Amino acid sequence: MHQGIFSPVTVASFPDFEPFRLSNHFSDTTFSMLLAWSVSFQYAYYTEKDWLMLRSTDRQNVTRFSFLRSQKTTAPERALQLITEYCQIRQIPAILQYVPEEDLPMILRAADSLQYSAKVFAVKSEEDYIYKKSEYCCISGNRNKSKRGSQRVLQKTYPDLHYVEFQPGMEEIAVHIFEDWCGQYQCKNCVYGCEKQALINLLQAENRSNWRMGFAFDGNAPLSFALFEQINQYTEACYFQKNRKKIRGLMYWLSCKMAQQTQEIPFLNLGEDMGLEGLRMDKTSLHPCSMLPKYSILLQRR
Repeated sequence: MHQGIFSPVTVASFPDFEPFRLSNHFSDTTFSMLLAWSVSFQYAYYTEKDWLMLRSTDRQNVTRFSFLRSQKTTAPERALQLITEYCQIRQIPAILQYVPEEDLPMILRAADSLQYSAKVFAVKSEEDYIYKKSEYCCISGNRNKSKRGSQRVLQKTYPDLHYVEFQPGMEEIAVHIFEDWCGQYQCKNCVYGCEKQALINLLQAENRSNWRMGFAFDGNAPLSFALFEQINQYTEACYFQKNRKKIRGLMYWLSCKMAQQTQEIPFLNLGEDMGLEGLRMDKTSLHPCSMLPKYSILLQRR
């Protein structure tokens, strides 16, 4: 398998990813997120018939692969063969990532047919938080008492708070909000690289047919933004959400406004907590209906 089989993920790659747009389990493997983080992870890809193979290399120079299917019946043997050959030539571990639970049996059978053993593992902090939108946006009942409290304080503090849908030309507003957020933290808080640059990469792309953005304004002053995208038939994911400053309840308020725009999509994916205690507490307090594990598989020649 020659190095040249892979192409870097760029804006021009969009048509190659379109067949896989609504078959993702995780937002990590959507074209939007691959494009946003292409510099940090050196994303490259290869397509063949109705499957797509991703290659990434992180800052520790570890290479990993993902396998996307446009059809549930697509077998993984060919993709696994190419991956293992690639890794054998370079004498690096053959690691699959972002494997959904329902694909594990299929991939394990394929590995066995290629005479490879497979070690499966998952990291708790990488699980995605999944919510039913109807429950997420509900503030009634005893368990939502803290939601109601934060929303009352928010509305009292910002009586002119209102929702604004993204329009071309508002990219700079989002970046300025992000810059104000950055001023409250150190760069080490961005676990996977510069989040602001990742957002800029996405905003600079010409194709915007898949994602949508909303803002929270107090009068004429922008306070917060969020960026959503549908990633499969039933799920919408939140990629980026930042407040200009720490404002209790604002992130929840804005994400609810965004979720209510597409009630026909029943589930919301707020991503992982990255092992950050504060983020884990916030996401847990919003009552996820499930946690979506992301499996990795180490393939070893028998």
